[in-house]
Amino acid sequence: MRKLRIGLAAALLAAGTAYAQSAEHHGGAIHFIVTALPDGCSNQPYPKTKLIEGGAPPYYGLLDGVAPQGLDVNKSGELFGPLDDAGKYHFSVSIHDKANPGKDVSQDYRLTVKDCPKP
Repeated sequence: MRKLRIGLAAALLAAGTAYAQSAEHHGGAIHFIVTALPDGCSNQPYPKTKLIEGGAPPYYGLLDGVAPQGLDVNKSGELFGPLDDAGKYHFSVSIHDKANPGKDVSQDYRLTVKDCPKP
């Protein structure tokens, strides 16, 4: 019986260590690293901008509000897409982290797209 207890304790300790290392590898809880977006230019793609860190990709992102048509968040947590029309946009980005169900995060953004000539 003693050998079984020692083996079980060692297995639990190893599992706990693996879980802690996994959380460290993924940077802990998901959080936004960008709170303000740089202006964009119409007729040009918005440069990929990493919005979040932590958690475990792939992420699921959702834009809500008035955003430029085609702007999206990829599975790496990057904002990207075409900027066809100049204007001022206000939208929120919500990110779901599969590693931490129920720990979704959201951030409001304002984006100004300046009128620029086609390249």
